[in-house]
Amino acid sequence: MSVGALLAVGVVVAWVFGREFTDRTFGALFAAPTSLGAVASAKMLITMVWGVLVSCVAATLTLAAGALIGLGIPDADAAAGAGRIAVVGALTVVLTLPLALVASAARGYLPAISALLAVVVITQVVVALGAGAWFPYAAPGMWSGLGGASLAEAVTPLQLLLALPIGAASAAATWWWWQTAEAR
Repeated sequence: MSVGALLAVGVVVAWVFGREFTDRTFGALFAAPTSLGAVASAKMLITMVWGVLVSCVAATLTLAAGALIGLGIPDADAAAGAGRIAVVGALTVVLTLPLALVASAARGYLPAISALLAVVVITQVVVALGAGAWFPYAAPGMWSGLGGASLAEAVTPLQLLLALPIGAASAAATWWWWQTAEAR
């Protein structure tokens, strides 16, 4: 979920925020009665809600798939695991918000997709160097057990919650960029 949600939602965020620039329709937004900051806020809200809903649906489908392949009716441990998957998905979705700023400032979705791929590579390097629990893009995946049970236990709630200030700062910066943007 941590890598899949990052890639899937990251590409959607890149497209949602870079599309007007690529299609050369950004200037037309200045004629709309809605402020550009409100447009950016709506884009962020919709993509975040969509990403979290998809993560929750994926967690639920995981339980159903387990029952269908003969693992039995989900018990409390399976439900807790599905809950963990949903939390990992939600935290990862929040971590896609910096891509909105990249797509906006670079005026296109391809720079944001490049940044997304760079984040995936950097995350792998940071984890290999042993600092993954403190790297917000790695912590949710480690907590979910991607690196084994010992790494999952080493991730603290503080390390998991580092995703929230990154998402909030990125949302604020993206709103500010759109609010003060000029047509070129």
